[in-house]
Amino acid sequence: MNLLNKILMHFKHCFTEPSFQVFIITILGLILRQDNLGMTSFIRALALDPSAYNSIEYFFKSASFNIRKVNETWINIACKYAPLVTHKGMIFFIIDGVKVSKEALKMVGVKKHKQDSENSGKGEYIHGHMFGSVGILIGKPGKMFCLPLSNKIHNGIKEALNWSKDFEAWRKESHIVQMIHQTFEAAKIFERDAVVLADCYFSKKTALKALDTLNETVDFTLSIVTKMIMSTAAFEEPPPRTGEPGRPPLTGEKVKLKELFTTKASEFIEDEALIYGELKKVSYYVIDLLWGRMVCEKTGKTYYNKLRFVLVKYDDVKAILMSSNLNLSGKEILEAYGFRFKIECTFRELKQVINGFGYRFWNKKMPKLNKRKKKTDPDPLESVTDENDRKNILKTLRAIEMFALCSAIALGVLQLCSLEYSDFLDLKKLKYLRTYRGKFASEATIVEYIRNEFNRYCFLGSELPIMQKIRIRQLPKKDRKQQRAEKAG
Repeated sequence: MNLLNKILMHFKHCFTEPSFQVFIITILGLILRQDNLGMTSFIRALALDPSAYNSIEYFFKSASFNIRKVNETWINIACKYAPLVTHKGMIFFIIDGVKVSKEALKMVGVKKHKQDSENSGKGEYIHGHMFGSVGILIGKPGKMFCLPLSNKIHNGIKEALNWSKDFEAWRKESHIVQMIHQTFEAAKIFERDAVVLADCYFSKKTALKALDTLNETVDFTLSIVTKMIMSTAAFEEPPPRTGEPGRPPLTGEKVKLKELFTTKASEFIEDEALIYGELKKVSYYVIDLLWGRMVCEKTGKTYYNKLRFVLVKYDDVKAILMSSNLNLSGKEILEAYGFRFKIECTFRELKQVINGFGYRFWNKKMPKLNKRKKKTDPDPLESVTDENDRKNILKTLRAIEMFALCSAIALGVLQLCSLEYSDFLDLKKLKYLRTYRGKFASEATIVEYIRNEFNRYCFLGSELPIMQKIRIRQLPKKDRKQQRAEKAG
C-alpha cells in the first residue's frame, strides 16, 4: 500500500481536491472491486456512502482537470519508478490497437470493425471502439511486463474532433500515423533512443514517413521493428554513377524476399535465440535493402528507406522481420520482436483482471447508431449542429478516454507492485489463483494481496493520505458537510 500511496499522490497537482478524492476512488475501485457492475462496484469495494455515486459519474465528464496533464504525469511516474528494459541504451515501446465491443446505440465513437483475431469465439465483425494503446517494456530478470502508458480512441470520432481545439491535429490522421505520434508523445518525456515494436499491420510506408518527420524535430531517435508479409519485395542499392546523361536510378535490382529462403539457404546462420520467453534453435539471414518509395515534403525528391530485413526459420515457422535501425543485429531484432507479444498479455489483464474497458458512457444527444450504415454514407455526427449538444457529446468522449487512462494507471500500478514487492510476499497465504511460476506474482495475485491489505489498513485506521481520502467518502453526506464546516470555522 505504501508504493500505491506514493504513486497516486504524484497526481495531486492534476486535480482539485474533490476530483482528486474521486480519482483515488476510481483507481482503487478498479483494483479492488470483485464484480463488474459499473461504478456501483467501486462503492461496494470501498464501502463508500451511496451518495458518492453521483460524484464518480460527474468526475469523468468534469472539466476540473486536463486529461493530457494526467497522462503526462503517469508517463513521468513510469520514467521514475519503472525498471525499464534497455538494450544498447535504447528503451522499447510496444504499440497495438485493440477493438472493444459495445452495443450501445447512443455512444460516441462506436462503429463497425472487422475482427482480425483468430479466436473462434469472436465474430467476424463487431460494433464498438478501437483504441490505440502504447506501452513500454519493463521488468527484472525472470519477469517482464508491457506497462500501459496511454489509451486513446482512434476511429469513429473525426467529426467530433473538429468541434474542439483541445485535440491534437494528428488525431485526425490514419490509425497507423496516430499510433506513431502517440508513441512519440511518450518518447519526448523519456528523451532517449527507443525502438517501437509493432505487428505486421504497421509495416507501412506511412509509419516510416511519420518516424522520419518526427525524428528531425528531436535529439533522440525513434526506430521501428515489425514483421513484413511474405510477398514483400525490396531493392538493392543503385549501381554506381557512370557519368552518362540521364537521371541515375534510385534503386538496383528487385529482390523478392520470400525467394531468399531458397536461394540463400546455405548462408543462414544457426543460433539460439530467446523467442517469446523460450530459448529456441533458429536460423536467420540478414540483408539490408531499400524499401518504401516516399517523397520528401521539403525538397520534393523521391527516396527509399534503407532497412534491415531478417529472414527467420524456427520449428515450422518462417517469418520476415524488418528494422529501421541498422545498428541492431539479426538476433537482436528477432529477440526484440518476441517482446511485442507482451502487449497482448496487457490487453488480457486489462479485460479480465480490472475490466478496464467496462465503461457505459452514452449520451442521448448522440445520433442513434445505424448498424447498416455504409462507408459512403455521411458521418452521423455531421447532423449534430447545436453547440450544447456538441459539448455534451465531447464530455462523453472525454469520459471514455479518462476511464481508459485510469484503467491503464490501475494496471500499471499492479505491475510495478509485482516487480517491487514479490520478494516479500508469502504467496501461499493468499487465496489460490493458479500454479505459481517463478518468484514474481501476476497482476491477479497482486490484486488479491492488495484486497487483504486494504481491509487490514481500514481496520487499523491507517494514516496514509489515500486512506484518509477514502474515509472522507465513506462518511454520510451530512457528516462530510459538518466536517468541512468545522475545518472552515
